[in-house]
Amino acid sequence: MVASALLCGRPFRLGPESRGNDYSRSVRTPVRTAFPALAGVIGGPAMAVKPSREDGHLIVAAVRVLSHNAAKPPTPEDIADLLGLAPEFARNLVVALGEEGILKVVVNPFEIRAEVGDYTKLEDLPTESTAPTIQDELEDFVKRKQEAVEETERMLNLDEIEKKKKEKLSKLEDEMKKMKDKGQLPPFG
Repeated sequence: MVASALLCGRPFRLGPESRGNDYSRSVRTPVRTAFPALAGVIGGPAMAVKPSREDGHLIVAAVRVLSHNAAKPPTPEDIADLLGLAPEFARNLVVALGEEGILKVVVNPFEIRAEVGDYTKLEDLPTESTAPTIQDELEDFVKRKQEAVEETERMLNLDEIEKKKKEKLSKLEDEMKKMKDKGQLPPFG
């Protein structure tokens, strides 16, 4: 079937209906819920944000061009090469668009491939990406670091420790004076 599709120039679908085995699946449900073991590998918690409309259009266009040129669905690495993106970023975008239903993500044990799904959902994406910027992450880090320092200071409370030390030393001095006044010799003296 694959050979005939290649000879005729028709696109073909990788999935159980074309190969007849259980090793590859055409995924219609979100990848993270269908394959929880692969969630950290392909999507992970890092891509919990929606991609922007522009990113979605770029990825869908790349999938269309690469599918046309190679007569098979492209991998995220192919998409990244075409668009000049980092492969990890392209993979996260493909998975996120797959969860939105814009792309059909085909997962098998060795690779991930993408097909165009319901491209009309691209217009539902936000115009700007909701991914945090480096400045936002830096501000978040500084805030968390400051909270950790405050928590440590509160736990240690250096002022109270100094105050308690001074109180103990003054009590010891008072006891030593009382012992001298009574005529008792202080131990060790």
